[in-house]
Amino acid sequence: MKYDIMLVDIDDTLLDFSAAERFAFDAVHKKNGLIYCEEDYLFYHEANKTAWKALEKENLSLEELLSTRFETYVKARKPSVSPKELSAGYEDFLGQEFSLLNDDVLPTLEFISARARIYAITNGITKIQKNRIANSGVGKYLGGAFISQEIGKKKPSADFYDYIKSQIPDLNVETTLVVGDSMTADIPAARFGYHTCLVGDLNADISNYEIQPEFRFSSFSEVKELFK
Repeated sequence: MKYDIMLVDIDDTLLDFSAAERFAFDAVHKKNGLIYCEEDYLFYHEANKTAWKALEKENLSLEELLSTRFETYVKARKPSVSPKELSAGYEDFLGQEFSLLNDDVLPTLEFISARARIYAITNGITKIQKNRIANSGVGKYLGGAFISQEIGKKKPSADFYDYIKSQIPDLNVETTLVVGDSMTADIPAARFGYHTCLVGDLNADISNYEIQPEFRFSSFSEVKELFK
């Protein structure tokens, strides 16, 4: 199959979100003179992950997610700063961390961009994702980025992919590959006729998911094989 368009996830596919999350959490605590322990960070990490899963299932809006994750953290861990202050500072710092997931990301994007058009697809905050895309070097290989907050629609909804098709009139799902690390946010694109590729730990058990990826690789660099 020859693909002429790739729709690729950002966080934990191209960019290291875990590094960004930890950096922002640490920085906002230091800014406010707060001391925290590893258990505090892990509690927030799980609260944040749970909130994003709820967003994918349409049980939370993005605005609710941005407020509730730190409300949950403050209620349980009791730092002496309001959830609103922590959330605002955290978002500012999150946009400042844009580490690539590994050194192969940019060469892989360069290789694929010579053979197909690439667009980013991400459930995220507009100002944060635009900054991270631009400063990481990823942006030079993209034809555009579809960010859930900016377009008012989120993965994996039909509305999200309908919007993309409205913006790329010549998009053909039969020659478009969706690449990402999430079985719940990215791979369900297969419901709408897209070819899908999961990247990440090959030892992770995905057998319980109804929709399975067409391709599966341990790292993004291996996606090049589908464009040769």
